Amino acid sequence: MSDWKKYLVFSKNEKIAVIFVLIVILSGTVIKLYLEVWSKPEKEIYNFDEFKNQLKVQITEDSIRLFSDTLQKNSDSSFSEFVTIDINEAGISEFEKLPGIGEGIASRIIEFRNKEGKFKKTEDLKKVKGIGEKKFQNIQKYIKVK
Repeated sequence: MSDWKKYLVFSKNEKIAVIFVLIVILSGTVIKLYLEVWSKPEKEIYNFDEFKNQLKVQITEDSIRLFSDTLQKNSDSSFSEFVTIDINEAGISEFEKLPGIGEGIASRIIEFRNKEGKFKKTEDLKKVKGIGEKKFQNIQKYIKVK
């Protein structure tokens, strides 16, 4: 027998120990595979309240600043920059959506329009009591005359 082969010979107890270690490693691997890959639950039941709590947004300084900037940008009206109303056809509810225009001024605009006739240009709106230069400047981008 060559020299290196005599080192590969195991006694009976050493063979049992090696086989035991191999069985433990193999069974651990099989159990891990079973738990991670093969044993998927058939149907998970979700608790809505727990799910809702997981979705709570964490408020950071950046999100507060972004929200504040958005509010400031849009605080002058509830209209989008792309929405305009025709002051010759708008009703009280449309006028009330304009910044600084309440039910009273909206009623006066309609009353003025009914009495004097249709507006020829948007600047004619300044003839209505309660609409000065400053208020007109605030609503000018949201109104038009057809």
